Amino acid sequence: MEIEMNMMQGYFVYWNSERLNISVEESLDRFKKSFNAVGGHHSGKFKEFCGTSHDLYYPFSADSKDLVYEAYQYHSYMHFLRMLSLPTPQISERDTVYNEVKGRDDVHIFDYGCGIAPYSIAYAIRLKDVGVKVKLHLIDIPTIRQQFLEYVCANLEIEFEFYAPPKDSGAFFPEIGECDVAITVEVFEHLYNPIDYFRLMDGYIKDGGLMITNIKDHKEDFMHVTPDLSLLRKEFAEMGYVNISDNSYYLECGVGIGSKQLFRKEM
Repeated sequence: MEIEMNMMQGYFVYWNSERLNISVEESLDRFKKSFNAVGGHHSGKFKEFCGTSHDLYYPFSADSKDLVYEAYQYHSYMHFLRMLSLPTPQISERDTVYNEVKGRDDVHIFDYGCGIAPYSIAYAIRLKDVGVKVKLHLIDIPTIRQQFLEYVCANLEIEFEFYAPPKDSGAFFPEIGECDVAITVEVFEHLYNPIDYFRLMDGYIKDGGLMITNIKDHKEDFMHVTPDLSLLRKEFAEMGYVNISDNSYYLECGVGIGSKQLFRKEM
């Protein structure tokens, strides 16, 4: 099967070539072999393989509160390949977040549970193109993806800091000051006590700041430890977060990756 690679997959091939000290051609061949083994890293066959792997290794990497940290590290390679397969976000001229912050001299974005930070990087690229100084604050459990993010941000000349929460640290947040934009995409359903995390996030968002997230309920699945987010939605409302764009937000702005929501922290 021929592969039409997105930006992140392209960076992966070059990064893996350097990491393994092999040629770019061999790195590409390795990626294609993996891709073609399951008909793509976002295919039904790959999803089925991931589910089987989660079940098979469940004795060693359950998503219980005491083991979930190791579970993310244990399954990090599979999750990495799936993240790479998602379309690269493209920020259009009509994008609400872009238009809100493009006139500022500098913009700080924090991305909690960042994965490979596709949204943060997309905004950084778009804002840098119009002369805005951007710094990304990327927070996630340390896996091989951290090395990849360092490579991508260095090549794109994006200023960033990666923060790895220590195991058993609970709702961890580094000292980063107030940020203009918060990104917590496909995160809250993976957290025990998501309200505790949200309350800490609130302290890092400027009044009038924006949060891109999804606080709709999720289906029960491995690592979806809190699929019912009804109490979190209530907390959002009580803390003055207003949903200014729902569901179609990214489709309107040219990204087309799932259903996301945009909230504003009212002043």
